[in-house]
This record gives sequence, C-alpha cells and structure tokens, in this order.
Amino acid sequence: MEEMTAVGEKPETIAAALRISVARLQRDYRDALLHGHARRRREAVGLLFAKARAGSLPAIRKVLQLTAATAAAGQPAPAKKLGKKAAAQQTARTAGEGSEWGDDLMPADGHPH
Repeated sequence: MEEMTAVGEKPETIAAALRISVARLQRDYRDALLHGHARRRREAVGLLFAKARAGSLPAIRKVLQLTAATAAAGQPAPAKKLGKKAAAQQTARTAGEGSEWGDDLMPADGHPH
C-alpha cells in the first residue's frame, strides 16, 4: 500500500486495489497514506547508496548529483548587488567611520538617515 502511495496513486485507486472503502482506507491506513512516500523514498535512497558503495558507477554518479544539489541548496544566496543610488547611500552612512573626520560627517540631528 505504501508503494502505491509513493508513486502517487489516488486514495480511490488504492482503496479499490485493497477492496475496501476510501473511508476505511483513510481511517485504518492513515499513517501509511501520510508517511508512505517518505518511507519508500528513504528505502530507495538507502538502496542507491548501497549500490554506490558496491561500486556501481551510475549509482555513484547519482549520489554525487544528489549530494551536490543538497550542498548547493544549503549555501547562502549571494548578496544582492546594490544599484548605484543604494550603494551611494550606504557608503554615505558610514563615510566618517574610522577616519579623522569621525562625527563631523554625521547629520546635524545626530541620527544617520
């Protein structure tokens, strides 16, 4: 039943295959309907890694492809490049920091804008 859930079969199809009503399927097999896909995915990934460990070149390539994709997804997004106006405003906010000008470049009200 989890296999059918994992490949995207509708509850009506699964119930018909098991010769039960959809209501009974949803009541008695709730956990399998909710988590069957994840369990079968875990099983498939385990089999893939086992094949890769055994030396299967296609499996090794697939593992490398999957792990590279997840590693890239975990990387922070590159900083968005500021436009000319925004970059000038950001530079102006910190213009006097670390120089002999110090607070001389701070606006009259004492708060940066």
